[in-house]
Amino acid sequence: MALPVIPPDPEKTYAAAAAAVPQRQKRVLFRQNVDNITTTPIWRRGQAINSAFFDLSINNIKPTVSYPTGMTLIYYDTRIQHTVFKTVARTIIPPGKSFGLGTHQEGSKVLAEIFFDSPETMTHHCNNGIPVDGHHVYGFPSLAPQVSVLRIKLSSLPFIPEDLLSQGIFDLLAPYGIVLEGGIMMDHGWFDANGYAIIQIPLEGESSPAALTHELSWQDECVDW
Repeated sequence: MALPVIPPDPEKTYAAAAAAVPQRQKRVLFRQNVDNITTTPIWRRGQAINSAFFDLSINNIKPTVSYPTGMTLIYYDTRIQHTVFKTVARTIIPPGKSFGLGTHQEGSKVLAEIFFDSPETMTHHCNNGIPVDGHHVYGFPSLAPQVSVLRIKLSSLPFIPEDLLSQGIFDLLAPYGIVLEGGIMMDHGWFDANGYAIIQIPLEGESSPAALTHELSWQDECVDW
């Protein structure tokens, strides 16, 4: 007698597994190093010198409360995220070593900008981070308030090895400013000819970069941005 067919567990199908994986992801190919800083870059202009950004985005901080029944409630209220971070940061960073904290909302991303008294204090707290809910939120120094930063989306990139793409993206944009970071976009794990770059435009009085157009030449092939 044939055994009855057992329907597949809907939570364990390939479709469910694929849906759980982000469809498009950014892959960093290169980044500029910052002296004495070991944390992930947050390329943003600061409001003052010696400030640093700490990412409080929903994926980074999820304060939880457990009840005797075993139920755990996860808060997604950004106001609670801010409060938890501010409270812990205040206990770690002495008032005399910092001058204030401001928050910035960029879509779903929430950044805290802390203003430190010196580069040494800023570097210490960026690298050591703020312990929140079982993990650390690390900081990254802000860029100078007077600089301009361009975030560029690239398309029609060639299908070549990543080391050549990395060098090519850097060489492509180096004439237009300081190339802080570059990378490619992955669609379900596949490079799809799209990429990105972040460049800093030199300050007035420094060397003037070339004018950036919306079509750039990569070995006589057009790359759009």
